[in-house]
Amino acid sequence: MAVVLLFALLWAIVARASGAGECSQPPKLENGMLEDRYRGKETFASGSRVSYLCNPGYIFSQNDRRSITCNEGVWKSLRATCKPKSCGSPGEIMNGYYQGDNTFGSKITFYCNEGYILVGRNYRLCEVDGWSGQVPTCDVVKCPDIPDIENGRISRPSTESWEYGMVAEVSCHGDYSLIGERKLICESDGNWNHPFPKCKDVKCPAPDIPNNVRMVSIYKPTYKYQEQISFRCEEGYEMEGDGRIVCGEDGKFSPPPPTCTPRKCNRPPELENGLLEDQYRGKERFASGSRVSYVCNPGYTFSQNDGRSITCNEGVWEPLRATCTAKSCGSPGEIMNGYYQGDVTFGSKITFYCNEGYTPVGRNDLFCEADGWGGQVPTCEVVKCPDIPDIENGRISRLSAESWEYGMVAEVSCHGDYSLIGERKLRCETDGSWNHPFPKCKDVKCSLPDFPDNVRMVSTYKHTYKYQDEVIFQCEEGYAMDGNSVIVCGEDSNFSSSPPSCTQSLHAHPPVPMQNGSEIVGHSWSGGGADMSNCRFSPVPTIVSWL
Repeated sequence: MAVVLLFALLWAIVARASGAGECSQPPKLENGMLEDRYRGKETFASGSRVSYLCNPGYIFSQNDRRSITCNEGVWKSLRATCKPKSCGSPGEIMNGYYQGDNTFGSKITFYCNEGYILVGRNYRLCEVDGWSGQVPTCDVVKCPDIPDIENGRISRPSTESWEYGMVAEVSCHGDYSLIGERKLICESDGNWNHPFPKCKDVKCPAPDIPNNVRMVSIYKPTYKYQEQISFRCEEGYEMEGDGRIVCGEDGKFSPPPPTCTPRKCNRPPELENGLLEDQYRGKERFASGSRVSYVCNPGYTFSQNDGRSITCNEGVWEPLRATCTAKSCGSPGEIMNGYYQGDVTFGSKITFYCNEGYTPVGRNDLFCEADGWGGQVPTCEVVKCPDIPDIENGRISRLSAESWEYGMVAEVSCHGDYSLIGERKLRCETDGSWNHPFPKCKDVKCSLPDFPDNVRMVSTYKHTYKYQDEVIFQCEEGYAMDGNSVIVCGEDSNFSSSPPSCTQSLHAHPPVPMQNGSEIVGHSWSGGGADMSNCRFSPVPTIVSWL
């Protein structure tokens, strides 16, 4: 038993060694296959070479490598391709053409030119052995023969039959009229382009001509088939019907002769700011003698003696002399303490304005409408100022009116020694405000500050001074002033500035008396004599009265 197992193992090792480097089945070739001798094999030894064939209908491309080799278990690359074979030209078709591809497996389709019909199968297939079937033919289309025409003749063709594109001409004998087309053409569908004509003896007697109609054509007692007569109307008339009639196959003219009626008018002229009365609107034509009337649009009226109607006279309307003018709304009403501006005619607007110190109440404009003024006249109310609050330590001159109105003046005064800070009189302005801020009454006392010995106080001395009291100073003889010669008591109980100082001046002169008991103080001058001619003052002098 052990001997048998050992033998089997050795055989397997030898068998495995002998199969090293083999290839499996070769790759497939699209539209091709292996040569017969290689088909069915599962493995190929290293170095084996196989060859390919193209399927029927296919051929190798030029320079293709049609064989590959097994190299230690791997096939070399397959570079061959099988492409469809060409069947070449399918054959020419007279009076026709074909469309399609000529390679294996393709189909071409045959077509005939206009006027020809295909005989045979209309396609061919590119097969392994070439084109299938036969090339069809294109035969010319033929039209049916034209039957003999009584009292006429047909131009016969030189061929045995009428073929596509041929033209047959028909003519009639003597005075017979051709009913139908003179030339017939054989069409591509095998039919004639018109019905077969006929020759007929047609005579149309001259028609009766209505009044006011004139014949333009030459008069004949009788007319042949399709002869025409033309007409026109006499002046002032217009035609109703056709102005040309034709002799028909039945020996009668068609249509009947026209009639001429007095010329009609087109739509009447438009009236500015007016329109036609209802019964005339929408009509496009008006008979001669027709009369139409107009009405004015709402808000407009006819002017005096206007002609409100016009008449159509043989196609022409009388001149329209009517005019529609805007109605007046009259006076809108007076407005107390105000006025208005603007036009009072329909469609216009007036605007109301109030006099100075008055303000409008209500809409400030009105429109003149068809029924009169739209809206109410506004009113002008007097402008009112806010009440003046009570003034502490003072009083206001109250009026008998309940409120302060535009133009009123309020006067303010203070009790006792209280000073009025602000304006004494307040006036109510047009915008409803007072012309000055509200004043106040205040106890103001300014104490006179000390001043140098060489400074003299010209004004009356007081222990205390009230609001806006002034104190006036001047310098002693020989001194010039430095500072303000006048100081004023302010709301804060302080003077506007400190008293001035006086410094000795080389050019100072005594004060010069002035007329009416006045003198120039607090200043120096130079040049001139006692009459001050050619004097130069510095700074501008202050004139004070002697006490």
